[in-house]
Amino acid sequence: MSVLILEDDRLFRSFLYKELQQRGLDCRTTGDAAEALRIGSQPEIRVLIVDEVLLNPGSTIEKQSMQGCDVVERLYRADPTKRFIFVTSFPAEEARRQTLGLLIEKNV
Repeated sequence: MSVLILEDDRLFRSFLYKELQQRGLDCRTTGDAAEALRIGSQPEIRVLIVDEVLLNPGSTIEKQSMQGCDVVERLYRADPTKRFIFVTSFPAEEARRQTLGLLIEKNV
């Protein structure tokens, strides 16, 4: 089983990677939603840790065109046996409401 970490913050992504590797998990990482779709569609990726709000590299406000819930929706529709864990540094209530609302709206 492999884990994919989709996190735009390089330092936090590295921290998660090291922690999971130390616990014996095979991990892949990316900060890019499009790349996460490519990597996440591989059959050995069973669990994805997904940042809910993805910013463009070097930006503190400019969001990527695809967000974490978009990646989850596409990968879940392709393989509903994959599991997802959401993480974010944005205000929890706002991010949770946005993500859950989008996933419910899209019937995921």
